[in-house]
Amino acid sequence: MTPTHALSIRQPWASLIVQGAKDVENRTWAPRRRIPFRMYVHAALRRDGLSVPDQEWILDRLDPKQRHRYLDAVQPLGAIIGEVSVIGIARDTVNAESPWYESGIGWMLDDAIAYTEWPRVTGQLGLFKVPAWVREATWGKESDDGNQ
Repeated sequence: MTPTHALSIRQPWASLIVQGAKDVENRTWAPRRRIPFRMYVHAALRRDGLSVPDQEWILDRLDPKQRHRYLDAVQPLGAIIGEVSVIGIARDTVNAESPWYESGIGWMLDDAIAYTEWPRVTGQLGLFKVPAWVREATWGKESDDGNQ
């Protein structure tokens, strides 16, 4: 199913999601869409200002293959960089066994696809409708195992 909406996420979190490494997106709000659904991942124009301990925290959660992909990855800004399925919601650590869940409402993610071409789109707050020209095109896609 082709997604119709996107969520704008700061880097490096957006790239970690489309690489299949990060399986929970922490938010303070739940989506109003029926779960499961597929969405585009939009890399925001601003990066998350991470300190060295924050970077180490990320690396500690990645297996060796994911760590290599993360460190070598180009992290574009202001573009749709892939898509992912939202398969559930976690509201506490009992429901979210993922090391990526922090607190609040965790969007549980699966079946990530990273694009090799990144259509530039202006992001918005919340889930936003993606222009038709993005939905109608086929962007270079790479599955979370690194295969095209």
